[in-house]
Formats: sequence, C-alpha cells, structure tokens
Amino acid sequence: MIDLDQVCGGAAAALTLRQIQQRCTNWSELWALTPGNVTAAIVSGGLVAVFVLIRRLKQKEDAQWVVLNVLEGLLYGALAGWFGALAGHGLALLLGPTFFGAMFLVFALLALLIMIGALITGSAGGLKAVGVLCHLALAGALVVPAVAGLQVPTRGRAGAAFELYLVLSGLVFALTAFSGALIVSLFRGYHWAAGWLLVPINASWGALGNLLGLMNHIACLFYFNDWGKPAERRRWYVRYDGGFHLKPGYDFTEGDAMSGHSYESHEAAHVLQHFIAGPIYPLSHAAWMALMFVPGIIAGAIARTVGKGITDFTYFNNPWEVIAYAFAGTRNDGAPKQPLIFNDVAAWIVGMIWILGATAGLVSFLAVRL
Repeated sequence: MIDLDQVCGGAAAALTLRQIQQRCTNWSELWALTPGNVTAAIVSGGLVAVFVLIRRLKQKEDAQWVVLNVLEGLLYGALAGWFGALAGHGLALLLGPTFFGAMFLVFALLALLIMIGALITGSAGGLKAVGVLCHLALAGALVVPAVAGLQVPTRGRAGAAFELYLVLSGLVFALTAFSGALIVSLFRGYHWAAGWLLVPINASWGALGNLLGLMNHIACLFYFNDWGKPAERRRWYVRYDGGFHLKPGYDFTEGDAMSGHSYESHEAAHVLQHFIAGPIYPLSHAAWMALMFVPGIIAGAIARTVGKGITDFTYFNNPWEVIAYAFAGTRNDGAPKQPLIFNDVAAWIVGMIWILGATAGLVSFLAVRL
C-alpha cells in the first residue's frame, strides 16, 4: 500500500531500524495517490455501497432514499479506506515497530476480554457464534502487524521487515475504518451534514477509539436480541438500546458505539471526546484509571469501603467522566455522602491539568518525531 523507498527518499532495503527512523520522514508521501491507497478507497467505498443497497432494499424504502443512502455509503466507505490506510502508515512510522506492535497486542487482548464479557452477559437470542468469530477475527487481524512489528530487527538491515510491518499496519487500519464506516452507514448513525467529516476523523485521528468502538459494535450486534436494537437517529454515534454493558445500570460507550439510552447525553459527550481528543482520550482515560487504582484502594480502606474507593477514584474522579457528567447535568460534586468524589473545584483543576498535560505530551512527541 506504500513504498518505503518513496518515504525514505531512496533505497531502504539496506537501512537499519535507527536509520529508517531518522531518514524516513517524507510524510507527504502518505497522501500520495499510490495504487494501494486508491484501491483501498475504491474497494471500501464499493463494498459499503453494496451492503447499504441490500439493507435498504430489504427495508423496502422509497427509491430516492435508497439512491441517496447508497451514494452516502459510497462516500463514507471511500473516505474510510483512504484515511484508515493513512492512519495505519502514519502511526507505524511515528510509534515504531516495537511499541506499535505491543499496542496491537494490547488491543487484541481487549477484544478478547470484550468477547468474554459479551458471552457472559449476552441474551439467548443473540448470534453469539458469529460474534465470537468477529471478535477473534479482529483480534487476529491486530496480532498480524504486531508480530510483523516485533520481528523488525533492531540491528542490521531492517528495510524489508519494516516495509512489511508498514504495509500490514495500513491494511489493518483500512479494514477497521471500513468496518466502522459500514456500520454507521447501515444504521444511519451520522447526520448527513456531518458524516463526510466524522468518517475521516474516526478513521484517522480517532483510529484507536475506532478499534475500541468496533469491539463494542460487535458485542452489541451479535450477542444480543434484535442486533442490540440499534436506533437510527442520525447524530454522531450509533446507539444500541439493548446492547452490551460492562456493569449493570451503566451505559457503555467506546468510539462512536453507544450501548444504552438511560444517560444518552453523558455517553454522547464521550463520543465527542473521542472525535475531538482522538488518541489523547482513550490513552489518558486508561492511564488515569491505572494511576488511581492503588490510591482508590487506600482511600477506600480508610473509608471502610474499598470497592467504592476504587470506583470513585478511577471512574467518578476521572477528568473525562467529570466533563461528561457536567455535560449531562448530573455531576456529583463530593457531597457529604460522597466524600471520596472530588468537589467541583478540585475536579476541574485536576482534570484540566491532566488533560492539558496529556495534550502537551502528545504535542512534544510529535514535535520530536516530525
């Protein structure tokens, strides 16, 4: 899908990994009209259009709406294929094969954990066998570039191995972007006036969130009755009224996939965070939970409620959750009965420092790598 020689501005086969990381910085080549990128866009757009056509014909909709929806799917699929390949190549170059390979493995593990959770909580009428195959396929697709990345030699000639890792990364992200575009096209998740922008953002800037979103989409669609009851609302997400939840009583959102409607405005804020903050959102959200786990145990032990201490510190005090609760107007600001939850002043000060710090870290990293 991409020629490493073009990115490096010369023959790359004999280069070491260090030389590739130092010399191969021709980022404009990622946007080039390479046969691979063009093929990804054409195939992705065509497949989305075909699946949308089949669904609309089964729904027996008026001809003019069928035509418009098919054209919309064609556009979304083409944009997803193009920007997904771009994101895969860009991330592979930026992060390097060892780190990016390890990240692929972590996401593959998350897909398996969501699969197990969906198997446990899914309804009897769901197509669980299909869901398991989809989750396993997603996990397997992530393992392939991970293995390729981890096999890039740190010494000696690395050009051929690095190019394989680069191509596989682009292919995987093109496929996952296509899958996301297909789902939002089938269930009319994006408003027609914004979809042309949200699809490429989801496929590129939001590529990591889209991976998590696909895990949730699969869990909702195949493990629960009536395909998780998707509601075709044309906003900026796909909402499932009867889909997967990590915890009873709590709605669950990853990427643009929302399961539940009890707290829709709260979950909608998380989708906006995904689109606006891109990789900063899932990575810093997870980092906060990991960092606050032990303090939560300690605070909970002092308050004689360890479980609540962990939940309050890792979840309710999480800056991204503070924003979402404020967005929904349901923020609990550390009232006397909730002493482990930060009050509003502390929550917003700590939250802004955390998010700005994460943003500064990404900017600093990009400044060095670009």
